[in-house]
Amino acid sequence: MVSSHIRRYLNNHGIEVFALVSVEPKAMMDSVERMLMRIKEVERIVEVLGPYEILVKFRFKSSNEASLILDKISEIKGVKECLVLFVTKNIFEK
Repeated sequence: MVSSHIRRYLNNHGIEVFALVSVEPKAMMDSVERMLMRIKEVERIVEVLGPYEILVKFRFKSSNEASLILDKISEIKGVKECLVLFVTKNIFEK
């Protein structure tokens, strides 16, 4: 069950989502990044070091919209794995 403070936050700010994307083969990085840039809900794309190569920040109006877009990401050629993180509370931001 979603707590009331989470529900209020989502209603006021939309749904903020981060996705960690693993790309294989690595030669597909540019292609995957270009496909991600075409998604209007994407606010930021960065390359990262670690088990994933790309971090993507999204903002959605609804969970249905989020689900549809995140399903599309997993279908992009070269995307091996996608770990999705939904923001439930913003603690600090400058």
